[in-house]
Amino acid sequence: MNEYDSDRIRTALGAEATDDPKRADVIIVNTCAIRDKADQKAFSSLGKFKSIKAGNPEVIVGIAGCVAQLYGDSLLKKMPHLDFVLGPRAIPKLPEIISRINLDKIRAVETSHDIEELFNVEPYHRAGGVTAFVSVQQGCNKRCSYCIVPYVRGNEVNRPLEDIISETRSLVNKGVREITFIGQTVNSWKRSGYKFGDLLRAAGEIQNLGRIRFTTSYPRDITKRMIDAMKEVPQICPHIHLPVQSGSNNVLSKMQRTYTREWYIDTVKRLRDEVRDLAISTDIIVGFPGETDKDFEETMTLLEEIRFESVFSFIYSPRPGTPAAQIEGHTCVEKKDASARLARLQERQSNITFESNTNRVGMIEEVLVEGPSRKGTSFVTGRTAQNRITNFRGPRALTGNVVTVKITEGLQNSIRGELVV
Repeated sequence: MNEYDSDRIRTALGAEATDDPKRADVIIVNTCAIRDKADQKAFSSLGKFKSIKAGNPEVIVGIAGCVAQLYGDSLLKKMPHLDFVLGPRAIPKLPEIISRINLDKIRAVETSHDIEELFNVEPYHRAGGVTAFVSVQQGCNKRCSYCIVPYVRGNEVNRPLEDIISETRSLVNKGVREITFIGQTVNSWKRSGYKFGDLLRAAGEIQNLGRIRFTTSYPRDITKRMIDAMKEVPQICPHIHLPVQSGSNNVLSKMQRTYTREWYIDTVKRLRDEVRDLAISTDIIVGFPGETDKDFEETMTLLEEIRFESVFSFIYSPRPGTPAAQIEGHTCVEKKDASARLARLQERQSNITFESNTNRVGMIEEVLVEGPSRKGTSFVTGRTAQNRITNFRGPRALTGNVVTVKITEGLQNSIRGELVV
């Protein structure tokens, strides 16, 4: 979502991008507030531009995104070299803000959630790109106790079906072969009587669209209509990112995740029974306030039971104003214990992923070639339908094509193969 918004910022500015901040007329740090580390990276980035502003007072320096929304005008007091603060819903107002700063020499804050033009700015698309994101919603109506997203992105606003399909078709006409629909809880999308499964089917009717992906899904919003679309629309990739966050019912209850371990496992079974060769990835938080050794062990056994393709795992990070942050002071897991749990979980998942990749050896896979590989000038890279990164020898001219590859080696984070001619 942050990457998508950065491309929308570029479109809104209508300016040439530069890799050299010293050449820029406008410098914007687009931020994420999902964890404390992301906050600190944002502040560190902004600090680097203080000297540029001192040497060139005419350059405009701004902060955008969720950190901007979270801290608002206090950032102007904290950082005197900052010219504006822009929330994630206010991107359409960016040209007006830049104009006001240039004309009136003011400092500006725009963090309103009530922006009628919310989806009016489409993202910049890089020429030659064969994959692209399309936002289907902003905000979130879930209230997970640890999550800052509803506070910084507001309540869920779902984009009209015709707008989503129009943007998708436009991207396909520019050469995009794979679209990923994105939203905070993408599969909760609904609008004018349509549900997420209907959106998937509508996208499947777009001529020359080779692949459809979506992220991030919320477990409780997995429906039969959605599963049927995944099964029946050939362009939909057999991969789903389905955050579980914990394998313990005790922790899931404290997280306010609205489902149990048993319910999640049953949902995964429903998906795998209907969608052939489905790959599932997930998110897991360790060290949540009150998480016991027993709770953590239940998460570890869930890894064995589900056998995720990959896991994005983190130590719990308290976020200002969230319910979990109010209780963490007296029930917080010791940092060393949380770190040890994370290391253990990541080591086990690393082995599961390696085993999964190794088990693909000898199989024939369809790979969408995305461009040159880092493995060498004679290699190209792409992803299988299950989202596995695949490297193999081949010319760059294959970029944008779906080719047949025989898997020859399973690695830790990718697979290797050879082109089947």
